[in-house]
Amino acid sequence: MEKQIESAKESVRHVVWRASSRVELLRYAAWCLPRTVREVRSAVLLLGAYRQRGWFTSVSRNATVDRQGRALPLLTYPSIDWLESVLRPEDQVFEYGMGGSTLWFAERVAHVTSVDHTPGWVKRFQLPRNVAVTVAEFRGNMLYADQDSPYVSEIGKSGRMFDVILIDGMARLSCVEAAHRTIKPSGLIIFDNSDKPSNHPAFQRLADWDYVRIDFCGTRPRGTLLGCTSVFSREMDGWLRRVRPPRYWGRSIGEFHWR
Repeated sequence: MEKQIESAKESVRHVVWRASSRVELLRYAAWCLPRTVREVRSAVLLLGAYRQRGWFTSVSRNATVDRQGRALPLLTYPSIDWLESVLRPEDQVFEYGMGGSTLWFAERVAHVTSVDHTPGWVKRFQLPRNVAVTVAEFRGNMLYADQDSPYVSEIGKSGRMFDVILIDGMARLSCVEAAHRTIKPSGLIIFDNSDKPSNHPAFQRLADWDYVRIDFCGTRPRGTLLGCTSVFSREMDGWLRRVRPPRYWGRSIGEFHWR
């Protein structure tokens, strides 16, 4: 009898929670809406920028892609643009967590090595020749892994040092230390979701090791909220010297003929 009562209470709590969540979502959606004619006009034109970036394509396909349907990393758009301008064909990349970023990097660098903990996810991708993905057992949580976790230690098995390391998977705070041991002195560490307070201890460690940090905040493919992707390097000046002119994403209103 007590179990039935407790089960009924849990069901009621779940119903109340779902109803409350929907109300909050509606309140947020109402808060997002433009309130004046000027705001409506500007909002529509701003959506044009998102159309040009391919954000609508990524939403409709529920995939991290650009306007032409080509794979993109699930990072903020400003960080994608910056990485596009600094990566070189000879770079060696390692990823904690594979996905659209794997295909995107593969088109721009010499080789991509990735580790993931989900076999079914990896099987969804047709990988080019310059990509090697390992499925490794993971024990831990989003911040820390158990000692000697195969997932975290996979980065050291190749015996190579990397130019770029992306941390966008599990056990992110544990992965920072492994990345520090295998990054070239002039290398770049990319850390996604750097705006989350739970990740901040990793940034203090990197600061202690004399890494310079740059934040790229904004929206991301398929995303509806603001976020941040950060890059770290002990020789950031070298990466800044690599920067090429930014790609032009806009579209002139003069291309349209008003009648």
